[in-house]
Amino acid sequence: MKPIIPKWLVALAIDVLAKKVVVSKVGVTKGLAGKWLKEILKTDPTSRKRKGKSTRPWRCSPGARRRYDLHVPGKRGEDPHPDIEGPYVMIGTDNIIGHPRTWGCYPRLIGTYVRDKQVLPIEEAIRKCTSLPASRLKLYDRGILKPTFKADIVTFDLATIKDNATFENWTVPPSGIKHVFINGKLTAKDGVHLKVRSGLS
Repeated sequence: MKPIIPKWLVALAIDVLAKKVVVSKVGVTKGLAGKWLKEILKTDPTSRKRKGKSTRPWRCSPGARRRYDLHVPGKRGEDPHPDIEGPYVMIGTDNIIGHPRTWGCYPRLIGTYVRDKQVLPIEEAIRKCTSLPASRLKLYDRGILKPTFKADIVTFDLATIKDNATFENWTVPPSGIKHVFINGKLTAKDGVHLKVRSGLS
């Protein structure tokens, strides 16, 4: 079968997308996660050239899974509302390696959309992160503070909480989080993990 899309059109699409795509997770050559695709295409010594176009931007490491997670970041500060204002909209993150939401999902919600832009009241934002998803996932002993329930608690300073992670530096922790309790045990304090693993319960 002949390819439906001409090679020149594929090459053009790669050139256009490379300016907007970032690699967030990759089971390939070490050091590529978090880099812009245009940067990899320009500097990776393993890539081949055909008519001035890079045709293989990376090679897989021995035994690595041939999977690449690519993202097209929106402009920082783009508003997701009115989506987040809906009463049944829940806030969550899947913690993708290489994506700033791994560290910054909830601090972004509280710092930007509650404190700065006042899109949501703090009580509604907390509900969207706690009791609402817990009830939807049928975790009936989590999501609210109540006797006999699992004590998953985060304390933070509303005046200073802020997400600091970027695609280039996705492991930068947020500011303003004071304590994290998992199942009633203090696991992090002032941005430092205490090496307490109490999540399996």
